[in-house]
Order: sequence, then C-alpha cells, then structure tokens
Amino acid sequence: MEAKVQRNDSLSSSSFEKSITAELEAAKKELSLVREKGFQFMSSMDIIRNKLKCVTKETVWLKKIEVNPDLTIQNHNSKLLRAKSKLEAVSAAKEKAKSI
Repeated sequence: MEAKVQRNDSLSSSSFEKSITAELEAAKKELSLVREKGFQFMSSMDIIRNKLKCVTKETVWLKKIEVNPDLTIQNHNSKLLRAKSKLEAVSAAKEKAKSI
C-alpha cells in the first residue's frame, strides 16, 4: 500500500515538475518578447531623439533669421554695394583701356 502512495506522489511530483517547467518556459518566452520590444522601443526613441535634435537646430536657425532680418538685409546690401563698386571700377578701367 505504501508503494502505491509513493508511486502516486512520484506521478504527482512529476506532473507538478512538468507543469512548473512549462510555466517557466512560457515565462522565458514572454521575457524574450518583452526584451525584444524593449530594444525596438529604445531604437525608436534614438531615432526620435535624433530627429528632435535636427528640428531643434532648425528652429534655432529659423528664430535667428526671424530676429535679425534687418541685419541680414544690411549684410546683403553691403555685399551688393561692394560688388557694384568693383564692377564700376572694372568698367572704368575697361573704358580707360579702350580709350588708350
């Protein structure tokens, strides 16, 4: 009779062990999926962070242009005046060379 009880305990223990092992394997698979999703999430966050840096740089550049439109116009006007002076000097030198 005692052998029968031990055998039932052995079967019960074996099925319990199989149940725990199956549960452990399922938990491992779930953990693996969570890790994979975590890596995908971190990768997405890196991409978003890089895009945000680019947008921030562009925003700063646009604000700089907005704040200093007069300065930008003055710089362009100065460049145009210098180019005009050089053109006039070259034209005058060319006319002088033609007259000689």
